[in-house]
Amino acid sequence: MDFITFPLIAILSIFGLGLYTGYDSIVFDPISSPKWAQEQGYSPRVLTRQLTDEIRAVRVGAGSRLRSIDLGNEDKDESLAEIGEYFEIQVLVNAARKYVGVVKMTISGELFDVDDEHVMLRIRITDRAGKVRSNQFTGARTDLPLLLKQAGFETVKTVDPYIAALYVRATEQKSASADFAKTYEMIEHCFSAMPESEQPLIFNLWGRTLFLQKKYEEAIAIFGRATELDPTLSLPYLNIGQSLNRLNRPLEALDMLEIAGRLEPNAVMIREERATAYEAMGRPEDAIAELSLGTELAPDNPTLHARLGRLLMASGRTDEASAALRKALRLAPTDRSISGDLEKAMKPRQT
Repeated sequence: MDFITFPLIAILSIFGLGLYTGYDSIVFDPISSPKWAQEQGYSPRVLTRQLTDEIRAVRVGAGSRLRSIDLGNEDKDESLAEIGEYFEIQVLVNAARKYVGVVKMTISGELFDVDDEHVMLRIRITDRAGKVRSNQFTGARTDLPLLLKQAGFETVKTVDPYIAALYVRATEQKSASADFAKTYEMIEHCFSAMPESEQPLIFNLWGRTLFLQKKYEEAIAIFGRATELDPTLSLPYLNIGQSLNRLNRPLEALDMLEIAGRLEPNAVMIREERATAYEAMGRPEDAIAELSLGTELAPDNPTLHARLGRLLMASGRTDEASAALRKALRLAPTDRSISGDLEKAMKPRQT
């Protein structure tokens, strides 16, 4: 739930903006290479494809998921929406940008020798106004895979600093970072590199990072900045609600989630978070109603069906609990916790 982070395909309904797609957003010209590199398999075609693979790896590492809306705890975004297949002449990439529409860029470059042992990989990014930004990466010939990896990240950082920041934070989160130092450096970079109109997203990213550090009060204040800049954006309200739930303030959480729900009535995570608040207030029937609606909105979500089943079981509604848990198990047949709960739900009828 990073920004909680939304995919481009969903941006139309969430932000009320048009979705721009197509295969003319970013064009990759083949990266030239010296003869020895081509003899070792690094032809211009292969180099260019490997660069797009590294860009794809950054997007995936950031938690991006095409054609999905995730309001959960995982970080998902879709600024580099989909990297296209390599065609004979050039690689074409879908790259829609939130808030500002399509950004058209041409990415080109060359690999050349510095000396008998070292090479330089130069990548140029040219925008539609003709402005050229260049990055250079130097290393041993044997370091070429590492140079391509560095070039992939720096290209994403140039094209979309926001998704690069997500990638950095996901990397630090996996390494159990306590301070997210590199993430905060990237957030600072986003403020200087991204348009002012996109600042609500950056504040939301900042707030979610504080949330991951369990600094809920600080996170609420930062999410509040996002709501001030863009009161039509549901994400910060949802994040505030989630933070208030973590602080055991469910009544206040419901107030924030009510606003989020008005802005995005079909967001499943809002329903889940409302259920969490109702459970904390001792109102299981209201929580069940929210989760039931959530399963209608996301019928293929096993976690949601399982949570509904467990709450129904705790409320003594074993038949309904069994039905919900069966659905969950069909969707996640190897989940032992679900199968165990299903057995518990069915026990009264077996005695």
